[in-house]
Amino acid sequence: MTALFSKSEGADSQPPVVLLHGFGGHHGVWADVRARLSPDIRTIAYDLPGHGGSLGLSEAVSPRRSALLILDDLRQQDVASFHLVGHSMGGAIATLIALSEPGRVLSLTLLAPGGYGESIDEAIMRRFAHAQSVEELADALHPMCGAGHKPDPAELKALARMRQLPGQRDVLIDLVGRIARDGRQGVIPGDLLSTLTMPVRMIWGDNDQVLNPNQVKDLPAHFRVQRLAGKGHMLLEEVPDVVAQAICDAIG
Repeated sequence: MTALFSKSEGADSQPPVVLLHGFGGHHGVWADVRARLSPDIRTIAYDLPGHGGSLGLSEAVSPRRSALLILDDLRQQDVASFHLVGHSMGGAIATLIALSEPGRVLSLTLLAPGGYGESIDEAIMRRFAHAQSVEELADALHPMCGAGHKPDPAELKALARMRQLPGQRDVLIDLVGRIARDGRQGVIPGDLLSTLTMPVRMIWGDNDQVLNPNQVKDLPAHFRVQRLAGKGHMLLEEVPDVVAQAICDAIG
């Protein structure tokens, strides 16, 4: 069976921080965040099933199956416990990981996570899934970003290279149909979220056009929610300093 692709950085002296990107992304989207972390902090950034280096696992693109594969891969790497950070779809997967094996997750940091409300802009997602060239990707990402933010040209080129992988675009188009049906996404039940006991922090841009931050209701009392004025959905690129600080706070 094809193995999950991941890239580790930093020292190996403490429990690592596991990084899960969002729909259509890859491990490289964490570069700006990683650059702001101490080299003493070990990070493991995955290509999620059906994405980039893990494209061969396209049969396992569902969030639940992805969560199980990541847990198994971490077990194979002898990672007993870890901090967990997930963006968008990666946030939904991170939550499912925490629910599956809460004893291994030291903290949970969620960036505009999927699975916390039904509303999702299917049209924006489909446009992004179909985009292949740098120009098409820039146009597709524009409504995902907060006012005034422009995607990094190097990242656009990296995404375009990823889209050239045989079958990549088809997998993403199919995945949109699974996670954004008729403008709705699956919701993780609140009674399950209330069982999580590790520290949980949620960061959301109040100008997010993909996943409306206002739909989040009745979160467990210990969930810490941070709203960012004027920011959109692409928080890794828009506010890498805020994300890096959140990771440091979770470790500390």
